[in-house]
Amino acid sequence: MECIKVLVGMITSKRHHYCQDSSIYQIIHLTYPNFDFKVIELSKGQENFRYLKKRYGEHIIKGKWFENPNERTANGREMIRNIAIKDGFDYIFFMDADWIIPTTILERLLAHEKDLVGVLYNYGRGKISCPSVAKGGGLIFDGIKVKSTLDRLNLYTWEDILELQPRLIKCYGAGIGLVSRKVFEKIPWRHCPSYPLGDDVQFWNECNDNGFQWWADLSFKIPHLNSPWNDKVLNEVEEIEVKSDIKTA
Repeated sequence: MECIKVLVGMITSKRHHYCQDSSIYQIIHLTYPNFDFKVIELSKGQENFRYLKKRYGEHIIKGKWFENPNERTANGREMIRNIAIKDGFDYIFFMDADWIIPTTILERLLAHEKDLVGVLYNYGRGKISCPSVAKGGGLIFDGIKVKSTLDRLNLYTWEDILELQPRLIKCYGAGIGLVSRKVFEKIPWRHCPSYPLGDDVQFWNECNDNGFQWWADLSFKIPHLNSPWNDKVLNEVEEIEVKSDIKTA
């Protein structure tokens, strides 16, 4: 496993100022021996970029500003993909700045020997919370427009997850995690203006359309700090152990 080269790619912006240092702290302390990381800063201004650049140097790259947030994040992830292709990485681990990952996550996901292994976290806003794992899609993407509607994305419930844990399951898509070179060489990160969901779900669709199988590791869940944690069943799902000494790096 040590010979597998992994790029950890994170996107952030000034709205993640409250949590981005904690996320980078966890990345720096990953136990896997053969990885590098890049953080794409996507704010409109320079303040957060300068703050991060001063702390983490060459690991921080300024992304291009787009008014559309999905176009902005897709462009940031595409920058990560291009770095991985150019520098010969075998896998990319994609993450957001509001995830707090376990330091053993790369070993855990690589052990499955799959091309696409998504992770479990809470997704939603306000009072809505659901798992980041989809049973099926129905959002058919042909490169120009989507041929069905938002309600066709079929997500698991937290009750489903409790019954399935701690399994590795086949799925339509899951929280973007580990992506092999076989996949990222073929599938770009992009966002079509007519697409009704985020660039991550569009990526699910394009992987499925190109014959790649998604898997989800349900043996742990990642805290998603920008989403609600008010679901009673959600709180019963096993959570990762985060280092107690988490602090600003």
